[in-house]
Amino acid sequence: MKNLLFTSLSAVLLIGTIGLTTYANTSTRSGKDNTELSTCKYGQCKGTAKSTGNRCKHCVSNAGDSYCSQHK
Repeated sequence: MKNLLFTSLSAVLLIGTIGLTTYANTSTRSGKDNTELSTCKYGQCKGTAKSTGNRCKHCVSNAGDSYCSQHK
């Protein structure tokens, strides 16, 4: 009886761990794809946030611009 309980608990933990690992990998991949696939007409702003260091996701307004209206 103890052996069956131990085996069942081990199987549930293993399946849960595999599921969480798969979910974490999927979330990470989709997050990278969203930032890499930019649909800006003239390009993406080159500004970075001071607090996080993340790159601005806004598009620039005119050809030849490097920064959006918030970072000019």
